[in-house]
Amino acid sequence: MAARTDTANTNTRDERQKVDRQLKLLKYNTRLRRPIYPLSMTQITPEAFNRLTEALLPMAFQQGFRAENIGNGVATVRLPYNVGLLRSGGTIMGPAMMWLADFAMYAALMGAIGRVELAMTTNLNINFLRRPRQSDVIGDCRMLKLGKRLAVLEVTLFSEGEEEPIAHVTGTYSIPPGTTQPKLPEGEM
Repeated sequence: MAARTDTANTNTRDERQKVDRQLKLLKYNTRLRRPIYPLSMTQITPEAFNRLTEALLPMAFQQGFRAENIGNGVATVRLPYNVGLLRSGGTIMGPAMMWLADFAMYAALMGAIGRVELAMTTNLNINFLRRPRQSDVIGDCRMLKLGKRLAVLEVTLFSEGEEEPIAHVTGTYSIPPGTTQPKLPEGEM
């Protein structure tokens, strides 16, 4: 019986941490001088994005990359723990974390502008803050700026169950010309 209680407490704590991270993303969006779009106007669901990943990004799909939540300009993604992604010293390799951050930015961008398969990363900068645990890696992404041709995004990576970030990532995506973006409702400027 004690084992069930410990598992229940762990699951409850993990859920609380997940909700806390999502609330932080929402607070960041409210601090912007101009809202990106209301979160209720997301342009793609996590399920649709994951199906798109399977079709267009098969390597990411095979590694288990999944979008858990997508809002308008925000996304939470997961990279399941895999011993194949470890480097010497038993730590998750940096390229896998960079890959997850790029995946998170793609999800957040599609949440804001819809399915634009030809949107491409033009810049990615990562700061590794501390050694990740041997657990799933969670990426929380938010859009900082959305223009006609470029989008600037930020991702914070966490080891599952930890509150301290393991990496901070910023990146820029190029949006192909002719891509139409949803209009903001009246009063949202």
